Amino acid sequence: MLGGMTPVELARQECANYNQGACLGVSPDSLAARDDQPMNAHPLPECVLYLGQPCAYFERCVLPMANRGKPELIQAREIYHRTHSMAAALRTAKCPTCGAPRAPRKRFCVPCARQHRQNTTRESMRKRRLACEQLSPKSGL
Repeated sequence: MLGGMTPVELARQECANYNQGACLGVSPDSLAARDDQPMNAHPLPECVLYLGQPCAYFERCVLPMANRGKPELIQAREIYHRTHSMAAALRTAKCPTCGAPRAPRKRFCVPCARQHRQNTTRESMRKRRLACEQLSPKSGL
């Protein structure tokens, strides 16, 4: 990358959580604690940006300064957003029956959900019919 900066390089230079390749694990939400002491921190042995994962602290505290007008900072921000959106696209949920993408918070895709619902209803009705008393000579009908 000619004259550019990667998100990892930007984190190495500007991230307060970055400590010689490791992450101090301070959450951006815990920064509002009293006396400027973070309320909770979960140190990690390696920066999550090295692993290609999104980092909430990096997004909320480091990336906003990429608007300072320096082209390498803007390029690092664009690279991060591009890779983050590609990672999100790879994490899309798949239907366990057919492997097609499914909507968030749904177990099956639309066609498989319909088929599963029909099968479940049929099975339920079959069990119900077997459990109810059949008309017999004693029933009076």
